[in-house]
Amino acid sequence: MKVMNNFSEMNRRHVFFVGAVIVMFLITIIVAAASGDRLAARLGAIARQGAAEGDAIVAEVNGEKIMLSWVEAVRVAAQAGAVSLSDPEAYEEALKSQIHQKLLLQEAVRRGILVTDEAVQKYMTRQQELAANDPQIEQIEKSYWAARGDVSEETRFESVRKLLLLNEIQRQLYEEAAEPAEMEIEQYLAANPVRSVIQLLAADFGEEAQAMQVFDGLRAMDGTKEDLFSAFLDQARTRKARAVAVNSDVIAQPASAFVGADVPDDVRQLLQTFEFSHTDELPEYVQTAYLIKDNPIGAFVISAEHAVVYLRLSIFEPDVQQAESELRAEFVQQKRDAYVSDYIGRLFSEAEIEIFYENLPVAISPVTL
Repeated sequence: MKVMNNFSEMNRRHVFFVGAVIVMFLITIIVAAASGDRLAARLGAIARQGAAEGDAIVAEVNGEKIMLSWVEAVRVAAQAGAVSLSDPEAYEEALKSQIHQKLLLQEAVRRGILVTDEAVQKYMTRQQELAANDPQIEQIEKSYWAARGDVSEETRFESVRKLLLLNEIQRQLYEEAAEPAEMEIEQYLAANPVRSVIQLLAADFGEEAQAMQVFDGLRAMDGTKEDLFSAFLDQARTRKARAVAVNSDVIAQPASAFVGADVPDDVRQLLQTFEFSHTDELPEYVQTAYLIKDNPIGAFVISAEHAVVYLRLSIFEPDVQQAESELRAEFVQQKRDAYVSDYIGRLFSEAEIEIFYENLPVAISPVTL
């Protein structure tokens, strides 16, 4: 089966999976091709080892084979790091990553990129030290090489060389990407303003007199935050307080985001989390809870039938300058990733890719990169 799709048809969710593989597996997880005549000869020997009896060819990219054992190794490592992936999903992602890698590393060959033995050895030593100090990295690495089968030290060495080549071609592509104009960055910052977060318990006690009675009792307490929390809930339950009606589009995230996921339903109804850039975006009682920093308890009369007592739980106020600096870096990275994605797309559109689905151990969806 020939896959000659145009890049515009590519599933954007997977378009730069190879980048995720590099980030997730900075151990020797990804496999690709090297450059130069001397390296090509070495890699040819490795490819022949990979095509040993019992292994199967699952794809060819411009005539270069992708073996089932390579896909299997990435699949096992991916599931070790993300157990929620089903087998078909994991095989599909692993195969796509291998095709991406092959395309990029064929480009590395065309550019004449080389990685020395010394660089490979230095990297391997560093990764061994990391694995020794991190059980998760060690387990992922073991899973990867177990899936590859009984490979020689030379094969491992050349696999690391290919990983470094892949990192280098990605670095070069990032450098080639045009820096976004300051106007673009400013537009991105305007569309993604730095936001503060406040979380509170808010209960509608109905009549003002009842709300003030609850407020006075809580304010008179001399206890911990946990004591206040418990007393607030006891009062809300005893007096059958209602949740405060709030337009849903101003509540930023699930009420459990700060307090925790395992909260009782009646507590969850009273929990409110707001994300905001300016206080005038908030309901008035929340503005009060935010502005009166020295007292986390407050009462606010909305109308004759609605009087709110709140208990402020937390406020998060980011460092605006640092947050905007991070947003700038994020936008620049997005532009670089988009450039590399488009570059892979051009490589893909010019490539001849044949996939042998029958050689995969599970059925997967047709690969559209």
